[in-house]
Amino acid sequence: MRAVSVLSAALMFCSLGTARANLITYNYSLPSSPATWVSSVSYALFDPSLGTLNSAELSASITTQASYQVQNLTSATTFQIVPMAVLGLYFSDFTPVSETLVRGAVGLVSLPGNDGLSGPASAAYVSGSGLSGFGTLDTVLTDPTSLGYFTGVGATTLYVLAQDMSAISGGLFSGQIQNNVATDITLTLDYTPNASTPGAGSVVLPEPGGAAVFGVACLALLGLRRRARR
Repeated sequence: MRAVSVLSAALMFCSLGTARANLITYNYSLPSSPATWVSSVSYALFDPSLGTLNSAELSASITTQASYQVQNLTSATTFQIVPMAVLGLYFSDFTPVSETLVRGAVGLVSLPGNDGLSGPASAAYVSGSGLSGFGTLDTVLTDPTSLGYFTGVGATTLYVLAQDMSAISGGLFSGQIQNNVATDITLTLDYTPNASTPGAGSVVLPEPGGAAVFGVACLALLGLRRRARR
């Protein structure tokens, strides 16, 4: 059940950005969906007239929930159901920012033999669910090249790729794993204001409209991941 679904940031529950003291923060929640999927979130670029951007921190919490079906096609054996997914963040030009591997709970399924004495399709599929996982990602960017992706006028896009890496091992089988992935992402911009920049109180910044994810973006990101795995 490894399906590729394209999610638009416009469908995500993106919060408003808030500015307090010298921090600007954006929060995004991408709902659970079967991996592999590609999505995008958008954020307002930091206006250099406000001051100097010191760092951009991207953090994410990732949850996975897997279900499976497996049919034994050989002698009695125990199968291992191993849900895994890679969550990656990419700049608007598909330059990788960071990624992390999230492993779910391993399922063990012991099945009787089905080696052809009564036909390889005689044994029924065994189903299961509830194999959950949790992971985090945190990266702080301070180099000028990276900060350039957050500086300017207007808004830009951050792409999010959740790629299923689940596996079944233990013998000859017919089966599949569906691994649902959800993530909450926080972007925090730390800056030093100019002397003339008002610093009292806090303001609410409207989160820029979500950019639609085009098919070319999906193909580019998936191709990038496949090349990296070779």
